[in-house]
Amino acid sequence: MKAPSKINEYVVGGWLLICGGLLLSIACVLIALLPQIPSEQNEILDWIQQVKWSLSMSDELFCFSLPLLVPSIIILYRATRTVRPISSLIACSSFMIAAVGLINVLGAAGRLVYPVNTISITADNAVMAASNLFAGLHFTAIVLAFSIAMFGYAMHNVKLFIISVAIGILQLFGTYYAGITPTWLLVIAVVAFFAWTIIVGVRLIRQREKHHGDIT
Repeated sequence: MKAPSKINEYVVGGWLLICGGLLLSIACVLIALLPQIPSEQNEILDWIQQVKWSLSMSDELFCFSLPLLVPSIIILYRATRTVRPISSLIACSSFMIAAVGLINVLGAAGRLVYPVNTISITADNAVMAASNLFAGLHFTAIVLAFSIAMFGYAMHNVKLFIISVAIGILQLFGTYYAGITPTWLLVIAVVAFFAWTIIVGVRLIRQREKHHGDIT
């Protein structure tokens, strides 16, 4: 009687991972396509007005992606913990740390476009919020790269491990390095992350084994 509920858990986890990955990827692409943030403090408020729609939309997508991704990663952990429990635990824990980074990104993006208790944003506040936004994305990408690679190892599948490591490396190189990373590389890294969520999500959905850890 327990097998059907376990299969349903994998199906739910797979779809949550794919949908959450889609929302997070769209949000990151919107940020990646923003024009270069000005270096002069007095120009940042004009920049915010110019990109307000993209910032607000990405903020909403960040918000809705988290409740989808967090439970899906927990289910992925449950599916892989028997064969390689340590690497699975490290991968899951790393992703939760990345989720904390996304919460910081969410707050920073929201502060740039939404008034807080009717307090309008100043140039000083804008500099701080924009710094937190891009620093948070940078931090999240680095931790996420490690989590993806560890999950690839935990899934006990050579092809998945190679793909996961390659995508993890892309996250390291395709992140926000003080405006020096080209837009095309940022977008490729985001698309690669979404591809990883599809690959792993589909394998979770198709999981029909009675034992954990055999996502092959």
